[in-house]
Amino acid sequence: MPFTILRVLFVLSLAATATWAQSPVLVVDPTGGPGSDFTDLQAAIDAAPEGAVLLLRDGAHGGFSIDGKGLHLVGDRDAVVTGTRAFVRNLPDEATVLLQGLDLLDEPGDFSQSMLRMEANAGPVVLDRMLLDASGLPPTFVSELVRMEDCDAVIAARSTFLGSIGSQGFVGPGPFYPNDALQAVDSHLALFECLAVGGSGADGFWTGPDTFLPGQPGRAGAALQGGSL
Repeated sequence: MPFTILRVLFVLSLAATATWAQSPVLVVDPTGGPGSDFTDLQAAIDAAPEGAVLLLRDGAHGGFSIDGKGLHLVGDRDAVVTGTRAFVRNLPDEATVLLQGLDLLDEPGDFSQSMLRMEANAGPVVLDRMLLDASGLPPTFVSELVRMEDCDAVIAARSTFLGSIGSQGFVGPGPFYPNDALQAVDSHLALFECLAVGGSGADGFWTGPDTFLPGQPGRAGAALQGGSL
């Protein structure tokens, strides 16, 4: 069922207080520093039990996928935690995924998929204090920075989503197109104190006396196909 406002407030209060007294905590440190349990984030996700907290220390953690399991991925205090591509799939109704204090930054040359993709999630997915930024890199083939499909509850708070820009004409295998910041298909999305900026368009131009490549329009901050915002 679509989430209620009470459920939204409950999940956000859980994210804000970050108190998981009965949940196991696994420390993920790319450098393998003292007290760490894992150096690889995906390995930690695969090994973690349902409801575990993965405390992410400073550094680049790469891409990751969460499939059918409720987990809390939380950036350590004052840490700069970065990743690349992320997937959250098949979350059951009684489980929650929290991504908090994590920046996802696009990889140059990787134009094949969304930066964050969420699919078939009955339980809530919470994005708190995140930055997803493709604005400073070449534009992409995909039409969205973040895509959610068949998700009952995606809740974003205090987060920023910046789509990629368009290119003039053909660049390499182009043309490339700007993308929507958020694209929701048959999903229910709630935004609290967020900034979502779609990619800017590009001017058309003449490549020869008889050939004109048309411009590209800018894209939406949030685009919905069914569901609610």
